[in-house]
Amino acid sequence: MKVGFIGLGIMGKPMSKNILKNGHELVVYNRSRASVDELVACGAEAASSSKEVASLILVFKYRISGLIGSVCLFVYALLVFIIYNAVGGVLTLTGIAALVLGIGMAVDSIIISNDRIKDELRKGKKLIPAVNEGSKSSLKAIIDANVTTLLVGVILYIFGESSVKGFATMLIITIFVTIFACVILYRVLQIMTVKTKVFNDNEKLFIL
Repeated sequence: MKVGFIGLGIMGKPMSKNILKNGHELVVYNRSRASVDELVACGAEAASSSKEVASLILVFKYRISGLIGSVCLFVYALLVFIIYNAVGGVLTLTGIAALVLGIGMAVDSIIISNDRIKDELRKGKKLIPAVNEGSKSSLKAIIDANVTTLLVGVILYIFGESSVKGFATMLIITIFVTIFACVILYRVLQIMTVKTKVFNDNEKLFIL
């Protein structure tokens, strides 16, 4: 009995081979390089679209604070690609998967920070103290989440092979960039914005 399935070929060479397993002949057909490139291109487009959609949701949900978050997401994506290129990485499907996961973690960091700021505003604090306290209280939860994910990434890199190492490499890069762009840079830009005192009389314009 022959069972056929499609796999990804090494170096993109179209080829097939027969494997005998449990009395059944498995026919493996490898994809061409062009097919792999198309998949990677589609994956990269999906990652870009997810970032754009996340940015729009942040602006809609958090107003000016969300707009600042969108700027930080752009910086995040730019830095990830610059660093990944600098270390000689090649964008693959597993790398794109790690990138999308990283985007989710970056957006999560921004949401946690904004929700803590809103909690402080509900307690009756003014905008500047609320941003300071909200950013501080959200820091522990964000760092804990990123550190645990970093440990998973390191373990995958050490014990993984081939595409798993690629996934782990991109994941580790996204974690460090998330901490810089969506925690440190985001907090700095937020504080700089509220210190202009433009939003003192209209806090809901800064964060809804």
